[in-house]
Amino acid sequence: RLTIADGTRIAAANCTAPFASQYLLFPKTTGSVLQITNPDPTDAVYNITVIGSTREGVNDELRDISLAPDTMVEYQLSDFVERDVPIGIRVQNTSGRLQAVGLVTDSGLDIVSASRSGRSLVAVGVPALAGVQVVITNPATVRINATVKVMTAGGLVDLAGAESVIVEASQSKLIDVTEAIMGRSGAVLITANNDVAASVVVSYGDDVAVIPAVPTVHLVSEPLLAAAAPPMTVVLANAGEQPVSVPVALFGATWETVIPLEIPAGGSTRTQVPGGTLQVRLEVPDLVAAALVSDQGGFAVTGLLTEIRDIGRTPLQVVVRQ
Repeated sequence: RLTIADGTRIAAANCTAPFASQYLLFPKTTGSVLQITNPDPTDAVYNITVIGSTREGVNDELRDISLAPDTMVEYQLSDFVERDVPIGIRVQNTSGRLQAVGLVTDSGLDIVSASRSGRSLVAVGVPALAGVQVVITNPATVRINATVKVMTAGGLVDLAGAESVIVEASQSKLIDVTEAIMGRSGAVLITANNDVAASVVVSYGDDVAVIPAVPTVHLVSEPLLAAAAPPMTVVLANAGEQPVSVPVALFGATWETVIPLEIPAGGSTRTQVPGGTLQVRLEVPDLVAAALVSDQGGFAVTGLLTEIRDIGRTPLQVVVRQ
């Protein structure tokens, strides 16, 4: 974990294993950067699809791009779209493996993690009294209808004005739900009648965090693990139809404790990580998403990672404070 701090802004991101088709969503092009890395010892080839508020698509310059081994390339999103609009980037590698991340520096600082598309997606880690916007990218050739709801400690709550959100074919749309969410904390559930990618953009104090929404089909029972750097909060969201109990194990240098958390159906819960905690572990059931939230000296959200014993060439989790 890398940390750089000035006390006002935090940037954080998960390190996910590279996958063939990945989406990165940004609230606007100004101050937004896309970075693509080839972590392997062989060449990789990829395409970039730009999905803005009008049909942008793939142009010849963004097709069949070759990236040498162990190298990284950076793109300014303002070079793709002249207007300052919400934008979705789809990176598809046709040969080799790639890791794609984004960086937002306007109105705060954050690292944008890649995500997948789906018909039901959850973004965990929304704090109370925050500005909340949802970016939805529709990669399909037909318009879609989406619904946005908030997952609170009391369960799933409808959001006025977000019951039916139309996103045209091959376009991205930003929906501001700050007033509708009424200061509630927890998670956001996005559902659609076709596959979409989505992220939740949280404005908190002088900082911003872009939380990628995870398809619920990928929320399977598994052990999760994260290094801790208190003060932090563990937030859990349950996309299932039944309440669940999740034991959260916290480990210090010479101690450990377990905190059982009850999560209502369609709801969320949270617990503070005490000082001296070095590691957080939990075994989540199906349809439960988890995140760590840092809100001191800035604001950032990272998901907990699947516990694995051999990470190979997967990049490390990175936190940047600036």
